[in-house]
Parts: sequence; structure tokens; C-alpha cells
Amino acid sequence: MSNRRRPQLKQEVNIRLVALVTFDIGFMKQYYVAERLLLQLSGMSDYELQWDYLNYLKWTEVVALILGLVEDEALAVRVVRLALEVDWFLGARLVGKVQGRFQERALVEVEGLELPGLVKVKLAGLTESDVAVPGLVKLLKDSDSDLRMRAADALGKIASETAIEALIPLLEDSDSDLRKRAAFALSKIGSETAIEALIPLREKSDSDEHSSSETAIPGLIPLLEYEDSYVCWNAAQALAKIGSETVIPELIPLLEYEDSYVRWNAVEALGEIGLVVEKSETVILRLIQMLEDLDSYVRRSAVESLIEIGSETAIPGLIQL
Repeated sequence: MSNRRRPQLKQEVNIRLVALVTFDIGFMKQYYVAERLLLQLSGMSDYELQWDYLNYLKWTEVVALILGLVEDEALAVRVVRLALEVDWFLGARLVGKVQGRFQERALVEVEGLELPGLVKVKLAGLTESDVAVPGLVKLLKDSDSDLRMRAADALGKIASETAIEALIPLLEDSDSDLRKRAAFALSKIGSETAIEALIPLREKSDSDEHSSSETAIPGLIPLLEYEDSYVCWNAAQALAKIGSETVIPELIPLLEYEDSYVRWNAVEALGEIGLVVEKSETVILRLIQMLEDLDSYVRRSAVESLIEIGSETAIPGLIQL
């Protein structure tokens, strides 16, 4: 190494050390606050817990730490239930933060929500808990292809080795989209068994299948402006599955749709297409704009999509958020 490189290297090392020290100090403060708040937790009313703590993002990490310390199952499940009433995504995430022996009971609170199947699969993935794996594995055989693919995505997010046996057969599935999702999930798990299953894979040509799928686009586009938001939502899902760059201009107007469910689904669909279409700047720029959406679910979905696409263009917007 030349002498000219050393000062720069030293500066880089110092910056990383400062970042690590800052992180450690921040974590210790959170842990200290969590310990103090834990002593008061059982005496808080539902209203106080929800509106003074669960309703504020600044308390999210502290509450997550607290749940790892709670020894009372009823109390841990109560916090998850109250969190779900405030924000589904928050509640689902907290399921994976309670002690392992309580997570199965906490997951019941998520499963009991009256929500569309696709949303519940999304929440199951956000738990990042092994207890959600059996339910997701069952959905890999569902008749709804969207549910199968989302279940594979969720299993990849959880990254549990217990899902490997169910994911490997999907690498030979007739649905090319499901094959890709299963392969991606196995790569996220990253264990020796999962990697060994991926090694024999060879690129297969899906051009004929892709071409035939694109013939459905003209019939789906008018449904994007249908009065029934559920129809509009499902049309966006179907267009996302096709994954053609020609769909992008048709999905973008949905980002201004009044129904937040439809906006959320449009963000999800554009995120998926952004993974297929090589770093589409149009998709990335529109997703960055959605970081300022009024709906928290839409904003979170935009964040996740931008992170998965992995474009440096999104970094300033994510930092600001």
C-alpha cells in the first residue's frame, strides 16, 4: 500500500469507528429507557400505552426492546394487540420481538385480523418469526398464484431454514414467477442446504410465456380506473405479475388514487417491476415521491421497494425520511 493511501484509509476507519460508537451509545440509551419503562408497563392503561408510546415512531425501538424483556405472556400479547390497533405493520413487527416462547400466541393476534389474504401474508413476513413459517408454507400450495408468490417472498424475509424443504420443489414449478420468488427466498436464507439447491439452476428462456402474458395487458388497463377499488387493486396485481416495462405508465396514475389501498398496491407493483426492469429510473423516481405519501403503509412499502431495487438515487430521499 502506498503512503498516499494511508491518510485516506485512516480517515475511513475513524469515520466507521465514530459511527459504531454512536450506534452503541444510542442503543445503550434505548436499553436504559426500556428497562425503566418496563417497570411501569403493567400499570399502564390501554389508552396510555397506545397514545403515549405505540403511536410515536420515536418509541418503536424502545418498545421492541421492552418486549424482549417481558416475562409475562399475557402482557406481551397485550402490547402486540394494542400495537396492531394502532398500525398493522408495527404490531406484526413486534410479534417477532416478544420472547420466542410467546411468539406463537402473539401471532394469533395477527391471524385474527379481518384483512385480505395478501395483506396478512405481508404481515406474516414482517414478523420475521419462525412461528409464521408453517402457515406460509401451506399457502405455497394455494390456488391463488399471487398468494403463493407473496408467501414465498415472506419466507425469504423471515429467512428461516425450516422453510427450505418447502421452497426447493418450487424451483421446478411451472410458474416462472414462482420459481424466481422461491430462488430469491432460498438465496436470502443462505444456508448451505439452500445454496446447494440453487447451484444446479440454469437460465431458462421464458420469452414465449412472457409474450403471451403481455397480450392480457390491454384488457387489464381499463380496470385500473374501475369504480370498485378492489377490482382496481387486483388488476394492478395482475399487471405486476406480468412485469413488463410497458405497464409502468399505466400503474403510475394509481399513485394518485384516493384509496390508499390502491396506492399501496401500485407501489408494491412498481417495486416488483423495478426488480425485473433493469434499474428503471422512472419507477425509482416515482417511488421516491411516495416516501411523502400521507398513508404510513404506502410510505413503508415505498421504502421496502426502494431498498430491494437498490438504487443509489434513492439514498438521499431515504436519509431525509
